[in-house]
Amino acid sequence: MKPTAVALSLAAVGLLALLTLLGTHGPAPASAQSTSGCELRLARRLEPGQVALDGQVAVTLSVSADCGRVQAPIHLALVVDNTSDMGGPRIEGLRQGVAALADGLDFSRSKAALLVWNSRAELLAPLTDDKAAFVAASQAFFPRPGSAMLMGLRSARQLLEAGRPPEGSGELLEVIVLVAGSPAGDGLPADNAAVLAEAQLAKDAGMLVVTVAAGGAADYDLLESMASSSALFYIETLAGRYPSLFREVIGDVTQAELTGALVSDRLPAELEYTLGSGIPAPRIRDGALTWRYAIWPQEGITVSYRAACRALGQRPSSLGADVELSFDRGAPVTYAFPIEAIDCRPAPSPTPTPGPTAEPSASPSASPQPSPTRALAPIYLPVTWRYQCLPRQRQADVVLLLDTSSSMHETAADGEIKLQLALDAASAFVDALSLPTDRAAVVAFSSRAELLHPLSGSPVSLQLALARIFSSVRVGSRVDLGLDLARGLLAAPAPGRLPVIVLLTDGLADGPSALAAAERARAAGITLYAVGLGDRIDGALLARIAGDGSRFFASPDGADLARIYRDIARSAGCPLP
Repeated sequence: MKPTAVALSLAAVGLLALLTLLGTHGPAPASAQSTSGCELRLARRLEPGQVALDGQVAVTLSVSADCGRVQAPIHLALVVDNTSDMGGPRIEGLRQGVAALADGLDFSRSKAALLVWNSRAELLAPLTDDKAAFVAASQAFFPRPGSAMLMGLRSARQLLEAGRPPEGSGELLEVIVLVAGSPAGDGLPADNAAVLAEAQLAKDAGMLVVTVAAGGAADYDLLESMASSSALFYIETLAGRYPSLFREVIGDVTQAELTGALVSDRLPAELEYTLGSGIPAPRIRDGALTWRYAIWPQEGITVSYRAACRALGQRPSSLGADVELSFDRGAPVTYAFPIEAIDCRPAPSPTPTPGPTAEPSASPSASPQPSPTRALAPIYLPVTWRYQCLPRQRQADVVLLLDTSSSMHETAADGEIKLQLALDAASAFVDALSLPTDRAAVVAFSSRAELLHPLSGSPVSLQLALARIFSSVRVGSRVDLGLDLARGLLAAPAPGRLPVIVLLTDGLADGPSALAAAERARAAGITLYAVGLGDRIDGALLARIAGDGSRFFASPDGADLARIYRDIARSAGCPLP
C-alpha cells in the first residue's frame, strides 16, 4: 500500500493557552489537507494480507514529516512600559525593538496593535496590518510618572476581543506581549493580585500572555506568574539588546516546531502480538502497542512487529492506529493511520503419515519389583527474616525531580541522549505507580527549579508533562532549588500518604546547599531517593542527600535506569524500616 500524504497545519497545533481552551483533537482522517504547515506521510502495511489460522503477519507503521517553521496568523497586542523607570536609552531601545518585532511578523496574515502605560493606558496604534504605521507609532514613546500596568493589560485584552473576525477566530492566535521595567502600581500585594487576575482573564479567553522584564525595577516573580508558561517569560535589562530579544519573542510565539511523537496501535482480540517481535520494542498496556519518541527523528519513524491470527474470517487488522505529534509548544495533535483488512483462512489439513507396525513379542516382559520405602528422617532448613512492605500499606505522593541542565543533552555510553534515558525511565516509573491511588508530580531543575506538573493521579497528563521536558534544558544545576520546590509540593501530606522525592542528576552539585535542602526535606518527613546517571556523579554526596546508602542508585550508562525507577516505584508506598 502506498503512503497517503496529509498536511498538518502548525497553526492548528497552536500554542498552549489556545489549544487548552479548544480541547483535545480526535484522530483526523489520513486524507485531511491544509494549505500550510507540515506535510505528513502515514502508512500501515501488512505482509501478507491473507494468512492461515495461527499464522504470522508482519505489520509495519511509518511516519515521515516535512515541517518548515511556518508562521501562524496572529493578532498581537504589544503593551510597553512608558513609566519613568524606562527613561533614557531604554526608550530608544524599545523603539528599535518594536521595529525588530515587526520585521518578524507576517503582516500579510497578521495584525498588531501598540499600547503604552504610565499613569494611564494609551492606544498608539490600533490593530492593523500596516507594518509602517505600527512601527511609526513607537515614536510617540515618552516616559511619564505612574505605573498603571493593570490598565495597559486590560486594554490589550479588550482590544483583541473586539478585533475578532465575525466568522470566528479559527486558526487565529491572539497574543499579548507585555514589556515592563517597573512594578505593577505601587508594587503592593493587592496591585499584583489584580494584575494576575487580569492576566488570567486573558488566558481564559484563549489568549497567549508573554511577559518581558526590561528593567531592574521589574517584578520578575510577578511577570513570570503572569506568563502563560515559564518558557514565555523573558529577561533583558540592556537596552541595546532589546531588538534581538524582540526578534526572539516573535519567533517563539508565532512558530511551532515538531519535537516528538507517540505511535499507538490497538490490536483486535483475534490478532495476538508476538512477544519479542517489535522493532523497536513497544510498550504494551491495555491491549495497545505504543512507541514514544521524545525527540523527533529527522529521518522519520518506522516501527514493525508480528502478530498471529487466532480466528477465522476477514476483519480490520487494528481497532485504531494513530500518531500523536508533539510540538515545542501547544497540545499534541493526533492523526490516524489507514487500516487494512486481514483475511484469516483455515490451515490446510495435513495428510497423516502411516506409523510403523509393532513387532509381536515372543514372551511377556517381567513385572517390576517394588523398592522398599526409606525410613523418614528429620531435615533442617535455614530461616531468614527481613523487612517487607505489604502492597498498599500506604499511598505515595511522589515528586519526580529531574536534572535538565545542559549536560543532560549529552550522550551516554550507549550513544543515547541522557535526558531521553531519564525520560524513558520516568515514564516507566509513572506506569509502575498505582495511579490514581498514588499521585505524582514532575519538577525540572537547572539554574532554576520549574514545576512541570503538580501532584496528580492522571497518568495521561503526567506522561504529557514528561514529554515536554526537553523545553526545560538550561545551563546550571541547582539541586537545592529543585529539592525546596519538591518539598513545598509535599508539605502537609494527607493522613496515610507517604511523601517521596526521587532525584535524578548526572553531575556534581553544590554540596553544602544541596545537603541543607535535603535535610530540610527529611525534617519534613519526606523520604528521598537519589539516582546518579553517568560517570561524573558524586556518589558519596548523592548517598548523603538520600540519607541512606540503600536509597542511592548509580547508573553509569543508563542501561538499568528503567529497572531502578521501577524498583523505587514498588517501594514508594512503604514507610522506612
